[in-house]
Amino acid sequence: MIYWKTKSNLGACLQYGLLIAVILNFILFAFFTLTHRYLKPHAVLIINPLLGTNISLIHVQNFGLVHNENKVGYKTRTTDNGNGSSTTALMDPYAHVNNTNAILTRNLTCIGCFKYSYDYVIENIDICDNSTELVLLITSSADGFDQRNALRKTWLSFTRLRGHLVTYVFLLGESSKGSINDMIVEENERHHDVIQGSFLDTYGNLTLKTRMAMKWTVEHCSATKYVMKTDDDMWVNIPLILSMALPKFGKILDEQLGGVCLKNEKPHRDPKSKYYIPETLYNKKTFPPFCSGTSYLTSLAVVRKINEVAENVPFFPLEDVYVGFCLEQLKLHVFKIAGFYHYNPLSRHLCWYKGPIVFTVHGLTPEKLQDIWNANC
Repeated sequence: MIYWKTKSNLGACLQYGLLIAVILNFILFAFFTLTHRYLKPHAVLIINPLLGTNISLIHVQNFGLVHNENKVGYKTRTTDNGNGSSTTALMDPYAHVNNTNAILTRNLTCIGCFKYSYDYVIENIDICDNSTELVLLITSSADGFDQRNALRKTWLSFTRLRGHLVTYVFLLGESSKGSINDMIVEENERHHDVIQGSFLDTYGNLTLKTRMAMKWTVEHCSATKYVMKTDDDMWVNIPLILSMALPKFGKILDEQLGGVCLKNEKPHRDPKSKYYIPETLYNKKTFPPFCSGTSYLTSLAVVRKINEVAENVPFFPLEDVYVGFCLEQLKLHVFKIAGFYHYNPLSRHLCWYKGPIVFTVHGLTPEKLQDIWNANC
C-alpha cells in the first residue's frame, strides 16, 4: 500500500488522489485483459478518465499485419490469448496522434492471413429471392437510427413497390453501449433490414463491415445480378439506376466497379488527418484505382471474386482503398459514372436531385432527404 506522512490536508488529498488513480488504472487494465482473454475476439472501446484518452481498437489477429518494436506508428497492444497465440489491436485512425513505440507493417498480399471470422449478431437471410435484380448494401453507424428511418421514409420506400426486385440491408457493427444494441434488435424486429456483425462499430472497422457485406451477399443473395454499396447519408435515385445505369453499364459491371472512382490518389501522411496512412502500412506514392465507398455499383460476379481474394489481402483501415487492393490482385478495373456525387453540390434546386442526370449524392441530413422526397417536381 502507498503511504507516507503528511503535515497538511493538501498533502493528504494528493496522497489519496494518487491511490485512487492507481486503483482506477488497475481496474481498466484488468478489464482490457479479461475482455480480450475470455470474451469473443472483437474490438472494445476503452475510455481512460485520468488521461482523457479515447482508444478505439481494431483487432488485427490474422489480418496480415506484422508487429514491429522500437518504431513509431499506430498505437498497438498485444495480449496473450492463453492458447499459444496472441491478439494485436490496432488503434482506430481517429486516435493515432499520441503514438507509442510500436508499429504495424503490412505486405501487399498474403496467404489466408485475413479470414473474416466474425459471427452475425443479426443476419436476416430472407432479404433476397430469385427475382432480385439489385441489392443495396448501406453502411450505417450503430446509433444512426434517425438516418436509417429517413432513408426508409424516402428513397428506400421505392423498394417496397417492386417486391424483391430491389432490396436493401443496413450494415452495422456492435455498439459499446448495451442499450443501443437492444434498440437495434427492436428496430430489426420492426423492419427486418439490419445485418449486424460481432465487431465494434467504429470508423476504423469499416473494412470489416465491407467484408461482412460481401460475405453476406454471396451467401444470401446468390441469384441477384447487381450490387450497390452506399452510405446512410446518401440520396440514391433508384428508378434512374434501374432505367439508365444498369442497362447502359450492365456488361461493364460484370468485371468492374463503377461510381466516383479515383486513380493516382495519394495517401494522407499528416498524422492529424482522419485518413492518415503511415508509410509502414503503405509506402507507395499512390493507391491503386478505387471507387469512393460513398456509392459504387458492380455485379454479384465481382463481389464473389472480391470475397474470395480478400482473405489474401491484408487488412487496411480505409475500406474503399482496401477494395481497390482486392481489385488490383484480381486485375479488375474501375470506371467513373457521371451522376455519382461523393459530395453535396451547393445551391441546387430540390428537383435537381430527382432529375435525369443524378444517380447519387453524398452528405445529406435526414431533414434534407425528406425535403427532396416531398418536393413537387
